[in-house]
Amino acid sequence: MVLICKKMYAAELQESGFIYQDTINESYPQHDFHTMYMGKIEKVLVRDDEYLKN
Repeated sequence: MVLICKKMYAAELQESGFIYQDTINESYPQHDFHTMYMGKIEKVLVRDDEYLKN
């Protein structure tokens, strides 16, 4: 399955937005936070042979 999306919003994650400090310590020890994207799904592509098996 492939989702074709139109990017609607992008923002860098901020340390102040994390609820648990452990998340930062474990996943972002160098404070190299990800970029969060929100998109509008424009199209869904599905390979019939993969999803029609019983």
